[in-house]
Amino acid sequence: MKRTLSLIAPMALVALVGCGGSSTAPTPAAPAPTPASSFAYTDPTTTASDWKLVKDATSTDTKLVLNLVGPSDGTKYRGAGFTLKYDPTQIKVARFKDADDKPLAYHKDGGVFKDIEVTFDADWNKVFTPVPTLLQISGARDGKLMVGIFQNKDDCLFEAFTGGEGMGSPARDCSTTLVQVTLELDPALKALPGAAPLTVIKARSIPEIVLTAVKDSYNYNVNTRHVIDIPLKVGSLTLK
Repeated sequence: MKRTLSLIAPMALVALVGCGGSSTAPTPAAPAPTPASSFAYTDPTTTASDWKLVKDATSTDTKLVLNLVGPSDGTKYRGAGFTLKYDPTQIKVARFKDADDKPLAYHKDGGVFKDIEVTFDADWNKVFTPVPTLLQISGARDGKLMVGIFQNKDDCLFEAFTGGEGMGSPARDCSTTLVQVTLELDPALKALPGAAPLTVIKARSIPEIVLTAVKDSYNYNVNTRHVIDIPLKVGSLTLK
């Protein structure tokens, strides 16, 4: 009789333990957030005197091409540059590529600025040949994209200091695309949907230089060439 009870007791204990809270299934882990898969950029609201970064028609859902466009108020300039801050954990800046898919610079010249090279033909007549802008620079580091593009020669300085006639380049209307930059959505970053702030840290330009007076045939009084701050507007970027 004692032996029968000793066998029943462990069985009852197992039954009691089996009826406890351990029978509840564990709570499943929350699914990982889905990374963003596309861009949405809204151009900034601007006035005729503003510089702006606007979306180019070649942009795609994962590649945003931004055009630096100058004022449409009739002012002219000899160059411009800016530093754009972005979050490198959300997006990356990309280099442009040549026809063989080899990487080039972080910017693409819009073709607004053209310098003029002066040569002579066989009869010693002056030949004025447009050449690409020589002063261009771009780079990306620590979440900052820096771009600059400027004329190498200008007409006023050439006239003032050489007595030449239009041997340099005239200031340009910058109301079309001056330079382009590219932002990309990199799947490796696994950035989540939401706002991706873009901030202009600094933007500057060289305005047109004006000849103010003539002292004699070879000595002009020229306004000093200087760099000014410009109101560069940037739109809003959202990851979706």
